[in-house]
Amino acid sequence: YQAQCVWEDAMAENIAKYLSKTKEKLVVLAGNGHIINKYGIPNRTLSRIKIPMATILLQPLTGPLNIERKMADYIWLTGDCSRYNF
Repeated sequence: YQAQCVWEDAMAENIAKYLSKTKEKLVVLAGNGHIINKYGIPNRTLSRIKIPMATILLQPLTGPLNIERKMADYIWLTGDCSRYNF
């Protein structure tokens, strides 16, 4: 858990620095565990810089769906996303 927090803080810091300098839009790709419920990267970024932000959660259609509104701004339903499903 501590390593994940350090990684998320580093990502948030770099996102905030970039957006402070450029004022341009930015897309950040990260795993669901780093964005779900806006925990992790989104909250850590917003604590550094106030910007409009949207999160998109990839939800595989491989079993029962348990989707809650607070999980993300948008849910993208996908096929199996298993890293070993090539």
